[in-house]
Order: sequence, then C-alpha cells, then structure tokens
Amino acid sequence: MSEAAEHLRAAEAAFRAGRGPEAEQALRAAMRAAPMEPAVQHMGGMGLLRLGRLPEALAPLASAAAEPDAPTAWIVAHGNAEAMAGRAAEAEAAFRRVLAREPANPVVLLNLGILLTGRGAHEEARQAIEASLAARPGHPTALLALGNVHDKAGDPFAAAAAWRQAVAAKPDFAEAHANLGGALATLGQAAEAEATLRQALALNPGLGLARQRLGELLLAAGRGAEAEAELKQVTARDPKAGSALNSLGLAQRAQGRLPDALVSFRSAIAAQPGLAEGHTNLALLLAWLGEAPAATQAAERAVALAPADDRAH
Repeated sequence: MSEAAEHLRAAEAAFRAGRGPEAEQALRAAMRAAPMEPAVQHMGGMGLLRLGRLPEALAPLASAAAEPDAPTAWIVAHGNAEAMAGRAAEAEAAFRRVLAREPANPVVLLNLGILLTGRGAHEEARQAIEASLAARPGHPTALLALGNVHDKAGDPFAAAAAWRQAVAAKPDFAEAHANLGGALATLGQAAEAEATLRQALALNPGLGLARQRLGELLLAAGRGAEAEAELKQVTARDPKAGSALNSLGLAQRAQGRLPDALVSFRSAIAAQPGLAEGHTNLALLLAWLGEAPAATQAAERAVALAPADDRAH
C-alpha cells in the first residue's frame, strides 16, 4: 500500500470514529504524499468537504477534475463545490464540460438550471430543468427548481403548477409546500395558501420562509396578533432576518403598537441596510410620530435605494 493510500485509510478510520481533526491531518498528509495523483487529490478534496473546509477543497478537486480523462463524477463534484463557493462561472464551466460528454445527464442539467436561475438566465435555466425532467419525469427536486425559475421570471401561475406537481410527487416535501403557499398568496387564494403554509410547517417547523409567508398572509388578512406571533418566531431564530423584522414592524403598527414597530423597523434596516421598504416604513412612522428630520433622512435613504419605487417617495 502506498503512503498516500495509508493516509487515506487512516482518514476514513478517523471519520468513522468522529475524530475530525485527525481525519483532516491524514487527508492533508495524503495529498502532500501524492500531489500529482488525481485520485488522491479528489478523495482529499472530498474529505475536506466533509469537514466543512470548502475553500481548501476547491484546489484539489479542481486539480483532479482537470485531467482530460477525469471521471464524470469528479467533474460534477468539482462543479458542485464551485457552486457552493459562489463561483458561478467555474461551476458552469464544469457542468457544461459534463454535458458535452453526456447531454442528457439529468443531475447536471438540473444543477446547471439551478445555477442559471441564480444568475437570472431564466429561459436557459427553464430549458435545462425541463431537459432534466424529460430524463427523470416527476422528479420532485427538479419540479421545485422549475417552479423557482418560473417564479423568478414573474409567472406565479406556472410556478404554482410546478410546485403542485412537486407536492404530488413527494407529499412530505416541506419546501415545495412553502413555495406553493407563497404563490397561492400572490394569486389571491388566501385560504388555500394558509393551509398549504401550515402543512409546510407541520412537516418542518423550522422552515423560516414558510413561517414568514404565513405571518405576512395573516397580516394581509387583518389578523395582526397572529401575524406577530408567527413573525416573532422567525426573528427569534434569525435575528438578522431583515424582511421578517420589517413585516413584524408592520404587524405591530397595525395593532397600534408604534414604539414596538419603530424598534422592529430600525432592527430591520440594521440587519439589512439595503432594505428600501424598511427605510420607507421607518420614514412613514417617524413622520407620524412628528420626528420630521429623522423621517426625512429615512425617506431620502429609501429613495436612494429604490428610486423607481413610488412607495419610497
């Protein structure tokens, strides 16, 4: 057995025993022992990913995947790691390299579609995801992604249809229920939206986006106290959730609790300084409270952030 193989074997034993630092030490030793061996670099990079060492995993994964005859799985792993690191161009190049070999690879088509959705290439993303679904009809994750790209493209009807299919394919898919509930709320189907969002939370009580959407739906229905209770759960879990803090402020304002609303709006823009709606709501409330200079300052900030939004003026 080679020195690198011995180190990799030791790393796997350390992983099984839950000894992360020891596993990392063995992985790095393996990669140092065989810097020109693609398989060792790939396994070392994958091990670093298991340890949450994403930045350090990129170089060995890229080195292994760069080989002309690198296995498809290595190239996919490299592309996924680049996507996780937010390096969209590198991830896209890896995925397209796989598709040049295997044009109908459903996993890579889906990954590419998700990546393209993130950078706003909605039509190309839709085509990639639909091609993935053609190879794997009814795949729930692909249906979720298809709904996402329709939603990003401004078509809530098509988004809701895709998410309904995702829920039908996988009834315990909490994220699909949450997205469907949001689309139904947008389409004015409040009763079904509420039921769908509550189903999402029954499946996954920690799904913050579903709870925020439920809170905002309740607020729109005039159920301020219920809305506040839901939104407080979101902000308790994530004190930096700017949009949820803004919605919490709206719920408190609707109940006449202006000092509490003021705190929430200020917390929202502290957590997310670019949240134009938060600055707008703060400006309106400050003006109502007679704090004209502070209101003007908040309004100017809102206009600077969203000059085309009439609510900021």
